[in-house]
Amino acid sequence: MMASSHPNHKLELLLLGGFAARLDGVPIAGFSYGKMRALLAYLAMKQEREHSREALAELLWSDVPPLTARGNLRRTLSDLRRVLEAPLGMPLFSTSKHTIRFLPEIDVDAVAFARTTHVATGLPQATPDNEERLASLYRGEFLAGLNLPDCPAFNDWLLMQREALHLRALALFEKLANERERECDFAGALHFALRLTELDPWNEDAHRRMMRLYALSGQKSAALLQYETCCRLLKAELGLLPGKETQLLVESIQRGGLLPTASPSESRLATGLEPGLPVRVAVVEDVPEQCAVMVEFLQLRGFAAQGFESAEAFYQAWPAERFDLLLLDVALPGASGLEVARRVRQRDAAGIVMLTAQDADSDQVAGLGAGADAYLSKRSSLEVVEATCHSVLRRLGMEST
Repeated sequence: MMASSHPNHKLELLLLGGFAARLDGVPIAGFSYGKMRALLAYLAMKQEREHSREALAELLWSDVPPLTARGNLRRTLSDLRRVLEAPLGMPLFSTSKHTIRFLPEIDVDAVAFARTTHVATGLPQATPDNEERLASLYRGEFLAGLNLPDCPAFNDWLLMQREALHLRALALFEKLANERERECDFAGALHFALRLTELDPWNEDAHRRMMRLYALSGQKSAALLQYETCCRLLKAELGLLPGKETQLLVESIQRGGLLPTASPSESRLATGLEPGLPVRVAVVEDVPEQCAVMVEFLQLRGFAAQGFESAEAFYQAWPAERFDLLLLDVALPGASGLEVARRVRQRDAAGIVMLTAQDADSDQVAGLGAGADAYLSKRSSLEVVEATCHSVLRRLGMEST
């Protein structure tokens, strides 16, 4: 799972919840600037792979001439070697005139967490005994606090890593909370349920879980306080009130009773659909990592999401396979997202949300004119995307208000 460090030392790189490096448990100082931390994190997350110096220079110094960028890369790599290799007494980087590779001689928490969870579902592949240890690895957002406004390509990669690891953490905490609840270990379930609400504070499902667990463990006041917290967050951030399922639950708790525990497949965020009939969503996005992250997120939220990396791939499934909602990128290879929207709108009543980097006013007008029900920038958070999907579904009469 993780490569071993020098036989006489243990070197760790901690990227979840911030940035830190430790040698035999002692923090290593000297990472004095953001691009030094960024370069190390990027290379460490892509271990056993050679990177061209030209690509790394463009990734972190795209705003300066190439010659200057290459010089900056050399100096940053030299700083990393001084800080890391000297105390360890062995090389960590393999370099040539044109390439740099990070040698797998260091334990990286984010790499361990990603490798031991299933890429498609986010669920852990580790044994039950290791799942709690995996959960402890996720101390917070990937490279929390790091922001490089002059590095758009690096920021895109950073956002993708954050979203993917975040989704894996949500899936793991939900699984552990479900298992503890089935075992009637309500205190243990509350621990992981709390982690869920911390990571996803606008997830009404997570708040209901907390309310139920507090009530089951005899903490009625805490359950009612959790409901008030849920109301406040939904109102402040999304302009929404809790759904009917949440209101029924709080009424039951107030009466001293409790609704039956719902299974994970039945517990969805404000879908208004009968159990077993999830909303079918097609995600048409040509960047594989972005497509996978969106599909994982929607599946975690209870949607039946399916990804397509081109209009042609989507057409192979549709209209034989019907979808309730489409999330379309505009800049697709071959037929554009606008063409897909027009074609779907001619023969289908499915909801259409354009989700694209092309967010000028003229682009939005073109998208809405092609039949989209909503038009979002890719800079939108996953929570905004989800709220928009629910808004469109409500307008189509597929969800209750």
